[in-house]
Amino acid sequence: MKTRKTHHEKRMQELHELSLHDAVMAFYMQCIAELGSNLSMLDLGAGSGSVSKTLCRNDSICSIVAYDKELEYMRELDINEKISKCTDGTTHSLPFDDASFDLVICRYAFHHFEKKHESLNEIYRVLKSTGLLLYSDPVFPDHSKNCLNPVYAIREDNFHGYMGYFDTLASLEKAGFTPVLMRPYKYRCPFVKYLEGVEDGFTDSQEGSNIFSQTLKTKIQRAWLSLDDQTKAEMKITQEGGLLDFQYNFIDIACMKDND
Repeated sequence: MKTRKTHHEKRMQELHELSLHDAVMAFYMQCIAELGSNLSMLDLGAGSGSVSKTLCRNDSICSIVAYDKELEYMRELDINEKISKCTDGTTHSLPFDDASFDLVICRYAFHHFEKKHESLNEIYRVLKSTGLLLYSDPVFPDHSKNCLNPVYAIREDNFHGYMGYFDTLASLEKAGFTPVLMRPYKYRCPFVKYLEGVEDGFTDSQEGSNIFSQTLKTKIQRAWLSLDDQTKAEMKITQEGGLLDFQYNFIDIACMKDND
């Protein structure tokens, strides 16, 4: 006998059928709808601004601070009556007063934070008592995480490590957050697309940068090919015609402050 899906199960299925970005944004919208109106938001690790640009259209959000290490990282994001940019301080010492925001979003940025525990403490501090943290990042089995973190660091000098599922939850709870809704999902990434990030980093740099990026890409390819069999199995790494692709496990987490 075929069982009926609950409303929550139907909603999760709908999210999985959307594009990666749209599904994450739909999850965020679902959570934001519970917060009310006139919301102030911090986009922590805003980067190209895709989160800020999408959520700027949400009528419940009245102001957005897009925060990143350098303005150059946010060069694709234009400011407007809702969106402002900030690069002061650090993620582990944010330049905002206590209880400044109703909403903090950290999407695909936490692996760039050098001091993760301190950064979560700062997020807790700048959130209002009824505030919400929306967190998204890859999660890895411990073995793959330990093997791949040094490999990822080859490509990005501001990479400070992915976490696993259990240490992600433990870190959030240690900082005083209670997860209230989670959405796990998978993303298959062609290795060619992964290497595009190397070229992006040298678009406007000095003469000879193309040679440097090619050398770096070769080094990254060798590191991936030398991964042990357990990591290749956990990441579902495949190779056809000399080309690799692999699978990320991601999780979106909505967290409330534990104010007890």
